[in-house]
Amino acid sequence: MLLLAGINCLENEDFNKDIDAIRKDINKGHLHQVQICDDESETCRACQKTGNVCERTASKIRFRHGSSAKYDSSFGNDQVWLRTNKRSKFDFVDESDEVIASYNRDSGCDGDGDYSTKHHGKSEHHATIRLEATLLRYFIEEICPWFDICDPGRHFARVLPHRARNCPSLLQAILTASARHLTTSLKFISPTGCYTWNGLAIPNLNKSTALHYHDNCIRSLLSLSGDLSRINGEDLLAAAIVLRFYEEIDSPLENNTDKGVLLRILKIFVNAQLPSPDAFPCSLVETYHKHHHHHRRRHRHFSPVSNSSPTTPPASTHTQSTTLLRACLSIAFRQELYKSFMTQRPFTLPLSRWSSLRCFTPAGDGTWADRLVLFCADVLEYCYGSSETNLVPSTDVNRWNDLTRYADDLHAHLPPCFEPIYTRAPLGGSGDVFPEIWYGDGCHATATSHLHLAKMLLTVFNPTIPKLGHGHVAAMKQVRAVMRETVMKLCGIALWNRRAPSVLVDATMAIKSCGECITEPRERQAVLGLLRVTEVEYAWPTGGIAQSLKEAWEG
Repeated sequence: MLLLAGINCLENEDFNKDIDAIRKDINKGHLHQVQICDDESETCRACQKTGNVCERTASKIRFRHGSSAKYDSSFGNDQVWLRTNKRSKFDFVDESDEVIASYNRDSGCDGDGDYSTKHHGKSEHHATIRLEATLLRYFIEEICPWFDICDPGRHFARVLPHRARNCPSLLQAILTASARHLTTSLKFISPTGCYTWNGLAIPNLNKSTALHYHDNCIRSLLSLSGDLSRINGEDLLAAAIVLRFYEEIDSPLENNTDKGVLLRILKIFVNAQLPSPDAFPCSLVETYHKHHHHHRRRHRHFSPVSNSSPTTPPASTHTQSTTLLRACLSIAFRQELYKSFMTQRPFTLPLSRWSSLRCFTPAGDGTWADRLVLFCADVLEYCYGSSETNLVPSTDVNRWNDLTRYADDLHAHLPPCFEPIYTRAPLGGSGDVFPEIWYGDGCHATATSHLHLAKMLLTVFNPTIPKLGHGHVAAMKQVRAVMRETVMKLCGIALWNRRAPSVLVDATMAIKSCGECITEPRERQAVLGLLRVTEVEYAWPTGGIAQSLKEAWEG
């Protein structure tokens, strides 16, 4: 088996489906296999087994002994032959100064190989080292801000590169993501077609580089599949998360399908490494436990799943896990939320295992961001179902009321730093259609964006809206107004907080789900412009979303 056969939280049938999917990818050519031909028949045994066309080169080159070449065994009629005997001695005399001098030159290599071949090998090796160093640096400076946006410890930028020194799978994953992101971004292509970054020319980087490293990473994961201690290691979880980022860029969402094998592997990793039903991906959750007893009488603990009744969170085992593991779980959670939101499919991670975050006790910004992301996932579970609800959405009015009240409570309890530091309504001039919203930190921007997305979903999935008759038209008009407002607000947040690239992804979630409600031509052009910026400057695929919007608007 590829991963853990002993993970009790997963059924063998689902596990085998994941493995079969990976094997299909391999058979489709995602992993290139070298076949060795034999000379026994017209079609060699290796090609017979694989069904490949057996293409062979011409006859082997043969030298002197056994050669049939005319120029190897024939001599001219005027050939002069020397008569020799056993006592004869020969002195080899160089006939020119140039030949004599050539014997005195240092060839620069030993007698085991050709100098030009060895020199080329050393140059190629040096070029590879420089390429991989550039990609590693690119990962730290360009990609890690996507991952570390809610992590004040910046574990992916500070810890992962050092872990990659001793984990080939993690290194290959990093190189994969960097190569794909760099070659996808149009701003890094020079007029000559060569890729450049930070003034560095990267001549040996091309579109297939990412696939090369991706295949090596998959091979590495396969080779470690039987090692229980390694499969439970956070380095491999981090590698899968980074590969998931590569898949999001390389395979944009189409037709609302979810074919990501890596996403299913991530589910296995996450379930394997959650030590208790109360572990949540939270960068600063220990702050909550530190203040829990002190503030227990002053703060209520709500659960939107249990009618918002006050609860006492059970003891957590976060102190037993590393900070890198918590950072990995937080990112994996956000990746799953993005996939669920964009494809409108059930949430696959068990939300009940993170109940300790459904509270309002004092905590750091990272913890509050995780609370808002978790609430958005709770709303997604209500709208589309989850693995814990047998994939069945809810239409329960009481639970919808609980979630709505909880959203208001969350907003009321947010620390002041989550409020914008500046806002301005659009002036209505040429191109000025989005509100201007500044946040002090990208963590505040993306967390607040998730709260806006959750409120929008609650409005759309309001079970009290009349399906027909009196009040239906007015209610639907209000729904469309909220959808439009959400798009414009998240586009404004993305536009004015662009140093945090993930806020642009938050905006694409709103645009894909609600962009059809934009009716004004200027607003439509502005939305399409933001999608272009997201793809050209940040290499996040938005072409499919833009095309779908145009078709919807034209229809």
